[in-house]
Amino acid sequence: MMTLRHLLQRFWRVTAPAVVGGGIVALSLLSGTPLRAADAPSNTPDPSQTQTAPDAPAESLDVTITGRAKDDVPIQKLPPPTDLPLQDVLALSPEGQTETILRQQVQHMDYNDKIKSIVTLSRQTLSPEMTRIPQAPFFRMTIPAVTGSDVKWEFRIVNQSNETVKSLTGDAAPTAFMEWDGFTNSELQIRVGQAYTPMMIYIDAMARTQKYYGDAVQYDTIQYEQDGLLHVEFNNDRLYEKESAEFSKDALSYLEAALDLLRLRMGTPYRVIVYDPPAAAALTQKRLDLWKKFLKKRLLIRDEDMTLTTEAPSKRGRVTSLMMIAHP
Repeated sequence: MMTLRHLLQRFWRVTAPAVVGGGIVALSLLSGTPLRAADAPSNTPDPSQTQTAPDAPAESLDVTITGRAKDDVPIQKLPPPTDLPLQDVLALSPEGQTETILRQQVQHMDYNDKIKSIVTLSRQTLSPEMTRIPQAPFFRMTIPAVTGSDVKWEFRIVNQSNETVKSLTGDAAPTAFMEWDGFTNSELQIRVGQAYTPMMIYIDAMARTQKYYGDAVQYDTIQYEQDGLLHVEFNNDRLYEKESAEFSKDALSYLEAALDLLRLRMGTPYRVIVYDPPAAAALTQKRLDLWKKFLKKRLLIRDEDMTLTTEAPSKRGRVTSLMMIAHP
């Protein structure tokens, strides 16, 4: 009697197509189900023709597949490494400044530190300070649109005592804004230290009025041209410490801006006039000495190009006036 082991060995000694067919036959024998002709593969060869000797090796089933990949693989060029020390990048900074920024906590500077940071070592280099001294036109007001051909208008500048300093009138509707340079008959009318308010007044055919007020302004330092000279005028109450011969902290930025104007006129004469009451003659002289020391320290200036005097307050008030040639 042939055992199941002998049956399996017989069927596994065939070629690759016979192995598949033999597997079907073996499964059929194990399950006890007769193998029908329809169940057998149509391409199964005759077992008697495909059997090999017991010791013959089975045929190789290795298959080589060739093809071409069609996927697009993006190639990106990476930037160069950025591991340079920051000290090498900021090599032009002052000695010790870069290390301080890198190692210490960054803090906000107060006003005095900001002033120190913009003061250059050179006595002739223009300061990078962006403060500008106010100049004409000193008043500019946006005018609201008014309809009607019979409307008259008046543009008025009043001071803090409600006195009219300047008045302009007209019949035709004005443009989008009104402005005034502060002069009347080639003479400056406004003064430092006082507040001024612009206002626009409309008057219709029935004598009804409508007033519009602009923003009040007050200047502690101004510059203006008069009689061929450029005047830089400071309010003494803001320029100096109270009853002192020292500059106030609030005026330092305007002093730096005034120095820039003087540097553009190197080689021309300057004049400083301190307007103080005669009773304060000793204090006024100290303030003149302060100006002389300040100008000689910050500018390359000769004594013969610098004139410092004191006068009693005029209609300009208690001011310090720095005068120079308007167009060098």
